[in-house]
Amino acid sequence: MMERKTINCQICGCEMAWEMPDESGSFIASSCYLGDNWLICRDCMEEHCSLTNCYGCRYGKYPGCRFLYLKKH
Repeated sequence: MMERKTINCQICGCEMAWEMPDESGSFIASSCYLGDNWLICRDCMEEHCSLTNCYGCRYGKYPGCRFLYLKKH
């Protein structure tokens, strides 16, 4: 059996996207995938945003951070 390719969160390991079995190179993404080959799931990014001062963040640049909406939750 051929192993399918997956994209997993680098922090918690959850499966964010997986290759479609019949279409090599095409992926299906879960709702926790933030897109753009981002390797951290939404849940881990929300936790990071809630615990981190935006000025000290290593993922985004304040004030134009693409994750600023996560901070508001």
